[in-house]
Amino acid sequence: MKNLIGNVYDMLTVIAFSHNVRISNGYRYFWKCKCECGNIIVRRADGLLGKGVKSCGCYREKILAKHNFKINNPRKSHEMTKTRLYKIYSKMKERCYYVNYSEYHLYGGRGIKICDEWLNGFESFRDWSFKNGYIENLSIDRIDYNGNYEPDNCRWVDKYTQANNKRNNIVLTYQDKTMTLPEWARYLNLPYTTLANRYRRKKPIEEILYPRKLK
Repeated sequence: MKNLIGNVYDMLTVIAFSHNVRISNGYRYFWKCKCECGNIIVRRADGLLGKGVKSCGCYREKILAKHNFKINNPRKSHEMTKTRLYKIYSKMKERCYYVNYSEYHLYGGRGIKICDEWLNGFESFRDWSFKNGYIENLSIDRIDYNGNYEPDNCRWVDKYTQANNKRNNIVLTYQDKTMTLPEWARYLNLPYTTLANRYRRKKPIEEILYPRKLK
């Protein structure tokens, strides 16, 4: 067991050994830590040594509260906190404002924000969604993938439309027909991976779309 007492991991300082737990291939060690906010907590050694900001939980709450995202005390007036629509709303806020979210670099990290109308109240987002075609099998999609989450730039679409609107999509033009690679795959009834592999090998466009000859 490596002694971690005195080590500082972001907002946590290890102050004492707590206990260990026997597992199949050895032991797991737990350490008592003091957070910058004053709270005393116990954390596993591998959790302290892993990625992500370490705190007693106050860091995440502070960041999300700053952007009006209540974690343990969600708004109860709309009675929709357990619905799919509210989960979409919560994830939208996380990827735009929570720096430790796995896809933050694709959203908030690129400057993508949520309009004040939606950010300040779920009800506004809910009302817009129901007036603009939301149903359970659709996902929210930004028309301009470099734009913000706001009424004029969002729509509810199926998975094919959303996949076709990604900023890293490949666009090919052949015989006056222009489509993204996913669209070509569906048009030709070929696996997307087949076309993608040909594209990565820098094949000519005729060989990428081969073997089906287009008219």
